[in-house]
Amino acid sequence: MTRALIGEGHRRPQLVKELIGDVLKPLHKDISSYLDKMKKEGLVRNKINTLAFAELLTASLMGGLLRRSDGLSELSKEQWISEAVEVFVSGIETDQPE
Repeated sequence: MTRALIGEGHRRPQLVKELIGDVLKPLHKDISSYLDKMKKEGLVRNKINTLAFAELLTASLMGGLLRRSDGLSELSKEQWISEAVEVFVSGIETDQPE
């Protein structure tokens, strides 16, 4: 599906933009809302732009999916997930004790 969207993007860029937006916009808002809630609870730093974080996270996930499906990643699925989570979480969590 991703390859088809990329291929069609050259012929019908507005349609692809709308399709991707229809799928990702609600996801970005859900992630952002969840992180805003975590901010209020003191579990996420107040400086974090949660919508920007949501967009970065989904872009990373989509990029990882493309790299894995094309065999371009040397990481196993488990390694990729573990490292992606570590990078994103360590960049937003506070120094709260566990």
